[in-house]
Amino acid sequence: MRNKVPGWIVFAFLTKPPRTAWLGMQSRVTGKVYRVIGRPELRLELRPKPGPTKKDLTMSKDLFQPLGGNEMPRFGGPATMMRLPTRENAKGLDACFVGVPLDTGTSNRPGARFGPRQIRAESCLLRPYNMATRAAPFDSLKVADIGDVAINTFNLQKSIGIIEAAYDGILAENCRPLTLGGDHTITLPILRAMARKHGPVGLVH
Repeated sequence: MRNKVPGWIVFAFLTKPPRTAWLGMQSRVTGKVYRVIGRPELRLELRPKPGPTKKDLTMSKDLFQPLGGNEMPRFGGPATMMRLPTRENAKGLDACFVGVPLDTGTSNRPGARFGPRQIRAESCLLRPYNMATRAAPFDSLKVADIGDVAINTFNLQKSIGIIEAAYDGILAENCRPLTLGGDHTITLPILRAMARKHGPVGLVH
């Protein structure tokens, strides 16, 4: 839980039994951070926060965080995946969201070309933390939205080559691509690029 009080930024956590309460307080004036430790039945004691841990040093990297609802209403702001910043390419990123708006490989029902745009629109409701699992990927990974692959709308064969080349570029930066599709055709060029980078790969459908 995170809250704001005059002059302070307050961070509070409650662990599993024996239910130790963790409360961190950062002064808006001095910038000093304090940690409160104790149990609900005991008087809490204010102690200076210990020096930075390995995790703290990892989190000190220039990481990106999704735009929060307190800064901009969720129906506004950038139309990117989870309202993350955009980048022109995968350079310097640990992972990236990339759209492949292709559906010329479908045999019956087109429309998957609009998938990346709609997934991004719905993702505005996602939060950067999972309160159940305590996963906080954006605290340790640098992630951004690098836009869509510019496929050839009229030539499926050429589109496969375009997608393959785009993923070659992403993987060359040692970045993990998180793909927004797109019909099932896009799986082939993506796997080809990954196999060139990592060797034989498998697919779980």
